[in-house]
Amino acid sequence: MKKIISMLLIAVALLSLCGCSRGAPENQVFSPSDLEGKQTGIVTDSTTGYFLSDLEKLGINVRTYTDARVAVNDVESGSLDCAIMDEETAKDQLSMFSSSEILDTPVIDAELSIVTALESASLLSVIDSTLGELIDDGIVNRIANNYLGGKEYVYKSPEDIEYSGTLKLAVNAIGQPFAFYNVQGELVGMDIDIARAVCDEMGVELTVVDAGGEDLYGYIRSGKADLAMGCLYKNDSTKDLVSFSQSYYTSTQVIVVRKK
Repeated sequence: MKKIISMLLIAVALLSLCGCSRGAPENQVFSPSDLEGKQTGIVTDSTTGYFLSDLEKLGINVRTYTDARVAVNDVESGSLDCAIMDEETAKDQLSMFSSSEILDTPVIDAELSIVTALESASLLSVIDSTLGELIDDGIVNRIANNYLGGKEYVYKSPEDIEYSGTLKLAVNAIGQPFAFYNVQGELVGMDIDIARAVCDEMGVELTVVDAGGEDLYGYIRSGKADLAMGCLYKNDSTKDLVSFSQSYYTSTQVIVVRKK
């Protein structure tokens, strides 16, 4: 009898060491190539929401979340195979969860750009040059930090500016931080402030239109707006659709899994 009890105690100890005491299955996701068919939590109330359609193309079984903490908890409990979220969000969460980790290879590493129609090369040249100056001056970074939690800088157009002409910006008001409606019902966001700063430097007035979920590449190609912003980046499928400025922000989406 004592021998049987000893063997049971050893078995329990081994199960505890391998993490099986939590009842969660072993991790099966080690890179983005393993995502197909996996139950994956997507944190939509963040930058990740803008990439939802891209992520769905990977063949994942999507479960949407508005709270990253709940998503990571479901990864650790085993009800999710993994979760995808913005890198900074993931780092914040893992400071509170000890049984999860971030895979080394991100699922999306997008250099976001302002885009114009292919035939608007001269306009894009001016936008790109002006954007570069604002990046060098630190203005773009300060605008981004304001919407990403810094709250130390709010961009405002100069009061004495005299505009000559207008440019129309198209966005999709999906959510923070890029473009969204605030509690006053105003269309605001990081992309809008960056575009406004660029236009102010160019001496043209910015108007903003919510494309209502319409494909922004198609929106620009059809001439409905002069420029567009909103997680738009150059890849094999988009490089020939529109013209891209230099990057104003890098959005990195990572995979959170149970520790090996």
